[in-house]
Amino acid sequence: MSRIAFITFGCKVNYAETITIKKKLEDNNEIVSIDENPEIVIINSCSVTNNADKENLQTIRKIYKNNNVIKFIVTGCQAQLHSERLSSLPNVIGVFGSQDKDKIVDFLKNYSSDEKKVEVTDLRTNFEFHHAYALGDRTRCFLKIQDGCNYHCSYCATCLARGNSRSDSIESIVEDVKKIQGQGAKEIVLTGINIGDVGLINNKRVYNFYDLLKRILEEDDVPRLRISSIEVNLLTEEIINLAKENPRLVNHFHIPLQSGSNEILKSMRRRYTREEYAKKILFLNETLENCCIGCDVIVGYPGETEQNFKDTYDLLHDLPLTYFHVFPFSKREGTLAATYEDVDVNIKKERVTILRDLSKHKKEEFYKKNIGNTVEVLFEHTKDKFGNMIGFSNNYIRVVHDYKEDFISKLVKVEIIGVDSKNEVAKCRIVERV
Repeated sequence: MSRIAFITFGCKVNYAETITIKKKLEDNNEIVSIDENPEIVIINSCSVTNNADKENLQTIRKIYKNNNVIKFIVTGCQAQLHSERLSSLPNVIGVFGSQDKDKIVDFLKNYSSDEKKVEVTDLRTNFEFHHAYALGDRTRCFLKIQDGCNYHCSYCATCLARGNSRSDSIESIVEDVKKIQGQGAKEIVLTGINIGDVGLINNKRVYNFYDLLKRILEEDDVPRLRISSIEVNLLTEEIINLAKENPRLVNHFHIPLQSGSNEILKSMRRRYTREEYAKKILFLNETLENCCIGCDVIVGYPGETEQNFKDTYDLLHDLPLTYFHVFPFSKREGTLAATYEDVDVNIKKERVTILRDLSKHKKEEFYKKNIGNTVEVLFEHTKDKFGNMIGFSNNYIRVVHDYKEDFISKLVKVEIIGVDSKNEVAKCRIVERV
């Protein structure tokens, strides 16, 4: 038996996969926090940006500096892309690629102190799907339904780190939803790397995302079903109308934009124009009342001119978007865009600040628009820095209220009564418990 701690970086898929590994290890090991003197630390890494790579490495070095007897196992996207670099670090006993995480359990069962293991599957011809979900505190569950990506955008290393698009079967997903709901979850978040492409099994289209959503809503009665993120070309009007017909598919959509310039979108190898993106967002906003719409934006992509940036700013300003996640462009080894000439780092920083300020303003306006509305909030066990409990409405408004233990993991109807702009939360008054 070993004392094992976990550190997870990156996306909700990584988080779900970490919880799955943890569940498999907890019977024969003691799972502890990083502050409880673990013998082994398992790091589920991210490699979406250079900063993500640096954070993974800095974490290992910092822990090793404080305790040079701790052993490390690294898995995830950085392990897939940079296994040699990671395996050369002090006290790293195992490196397992993004498709090899399940092998950690057997490795630890048979581990001997003089062993170092590197397992990295070649993802180019791999179509095996590994099931995972993370229930956490029994409030919300992240269910992995899809992995990999076939899009090969010019700036993104995800297709290299995660491999081909592949999915769980529709029957397996529906069964997982039933199982998760039976364990008390009030909300299930469907996650994946390119979730709208769900339904590819062994490189063949077996079903589509609409088929899956309709089946879940027909066969399960989970109170909330949320989509983590979906490409605009895969968010069909059929799916949007399904959300209108069935409020359990919540009115919150996160739809990556990346750039509002057609010139940059073409260079990025994105599969839509700014006009097509705008048309879908407007249709979504008109169809679903009070819908929260978020997006991702990359600034400082190679060749991005002032006019390109202005096109992005104007589109974000004019569309009924609620918030954006803004990232400076980061060169990823092995991608096409890594060969292009970079934009000056100071220009990137300035543009990031401008868009993040716009995002904050739009989010505040959306929250203010909801003052006086009654919404259903799912409260969590976590507290904010003031000791308040935190919850999210179906349309993703972050709500705070005085801590009430009996509200944890419960759906509660509240009236939005104000906005704390500094902390980006809404204040509420309890109307009734659902």
